[in-house]
Amino acid sequence: MKKKTIILIIIFIFILMLIPIPMHLKDGGSIEYKAILYTYTKIHRLNNNSPTGYEDGWGLKILGIDIASHNLDIIYEHVIDIKSNSQTIKAITGSFCYEQGSCIDKIAFEDFNYDVISSHHNDKLYIDNLDGIIKTIELFDYNLKEDVDIDIEYTNEYIIIPNIKGLYIFKINATYEGKSISYYFMSDIQ
Repeated sequence: MKKKTIILIIIFIFILMLIPIPMHLKDGGSIEYKAILYTYTKIHRLNNNSPTGYEDGWGLKILGIDIASHNLDIIYEHVIDIKSNSQTIKAITGSFCYEQGSCIDKIAFEDFNYDVISSHHNDKLYIDNLDGIIKTIELFDYNLKEDVDIDIEYTNEYIIIPNIKGLYIFKINATYEGKSISYYFMSDIQ
């Protein structure tokens, strides 16, 4: 009888060591399920480099040792600079499309809050920090709220401003680290 009681007590203690207690972390919404023998974390933390604003994933520790982890949706924005002779602005990342076809879009690009770079016909606006390759450049008339069908001369280093006037949004379509990515910036062309 005494041996049976000891075995039951050991089994009961072992079961208690497996029961997790959920703890909400103050990192944006992660939940840590902590037991004596292990810790499982469901990650949902703030990440300013992600267009969703969060980093999602999971992690597992057994006896305090990292056993496994997986980040599900870490998406880092790649920022590029647009430069004229007197001004530099950041081009806003608008969307990501991975090779397998899934896409993440931010708000409609017409609704972004842009820094505006001034330019003139035939000016070169230089592109810095673009590690990828530009595939196309599109133009959007900000005041008329419509696409402009015009050929824009460009290389991976610069864009030549076409012969137009007004506020225009440039959309740079590029490939970067295995995904299609779009960058937007606004220019006041005079």
